[in-house]
Amino acid sequence: MKRKLEEEIEKCRRAIDLDASDIDAYIKWGNALDDLGRFEEAMEKYQHVIDLDASNVTAYTNWGITLFELERLEEALEKFHKVTAMDASYTSANINWGTTLIRLGRLAEVVEEFQKLIDLDASNADLYLIWGEMLEKLGRPKDAIGKYEQAINCDALHPRAYVSWGLSLVRMGNSEAAIEKFQLATDLDPSQALAYSGWGVALTKLNRSKEAIEKFQLATDLDPSHALTYVNWGIALDNLDKPQEANEQYQKVIALDPSYSNTAIDWGSILPRVGRHEGAIKKSQQILDGNPSVMTAAKAYFTMACSYALLDDSLNSLRCLTLAIEKQTSLILNFQRSTHRGVNFKSLRHIPDYRQLAKQASSFDSIRDLPEFQKLVESPNWTR
Repeated sequence: MKRKLEEEIEKCRRAIDLDASDIDAYIKWGNALDDLGRFEEAMEKYQHVIDLDASNVTAYTNWGITLFELERLEEALEKFHKVTAMDASYTSANINWGTTLIRLGRLAEVVEEFQKLIDLDASNADLYLIWGEMLEKLGRPKDAIGKYEQAINCDALHPRAYVSWGLSLVRMGNSEAAIEKFQLATDLDPSQALAYSGWGVALTKLNRSKEAIEKFQLATDLDPSHALTYVNWGIALDNLDKPQEANEQYQKVIALDPSYSNTAIDWGSILPRVGRHEGAIKKSQQILDGNPSVMTAAKAYFTMACSYALLDDSLNSLRCLTLAIEKQTSLILNFQRSTHRGVNFKSLRHIPDYRQLAKQASSFDSIRDLPEFQKLVESPNWTR
């Protein structure tokens, strides 16, 4: 690949030697430099194009993409804005503008911009698809599905629209309907790795974990770099009471992305069950060092408490269990304070009750009779 890009650069250089005003050669040269990671040089070529033709939308768009890759997001927005000011229907610039706004957390603006684009081209399936994905990120899956339906109405053979539709259905808890969408997507394009990954999640939620694993295998065969597939594969294996195999999948995730905190938590929960208590403690501490959410921190402390107990370290086990319960209590009290008309305790059921879990977990058998342990676990049931 590198050799081909260098050959492309040499070809462009020869073209420029013959015609110093060859805009197409400068753009291709910039693109090749960008692909090689030579971003500053790439932007010099795009600047040269603009010097020759101040209205060249391709140069501005590619320049914006390079700035995006450099995480210079506000500057990238400026370039995309220049393009849309010259040509409001230029799809590439608009899509990249929306992607940049998402990265900046300005999701409401994305929806507004895509409405303008649809007004210009109501038959563009890609625009509806991307708009739906933006709505999904805004936490509006029902509205997102409406856009995926519109995308399919524009192009009934659009596999990615079916994939995104299926993923939204999974998040809404409608796994059976999601599987139908994933089936349609893979019938249209068998290379849709994300469809198989989502299909596996839907099957797991339906307690069909063996079938789910077959789909995760297909997904990773197509895209071995997708960390979330390994996460969900690990969960399916854990559901089948195969902690050692689940552990192997979590190792793959951490190898791909060491910062994947949710997976590290799941891995930390698995490790004690395969006799790797020190590893569980280490993984949990790594999560805590990364300034996690209160709920994640509570789970990390509880995992450490289990592991220390299994290592017969009662002092550290009680310390971590205390911290887990304190984090849990803090979360519930914050919820209470944010509720204006009293607390609906049913809405707290998603928060683990670490006192009750400690009472039930065999991990704490070595410290169960200690007065300090008894004092910790005797408390109200928050979720009642």
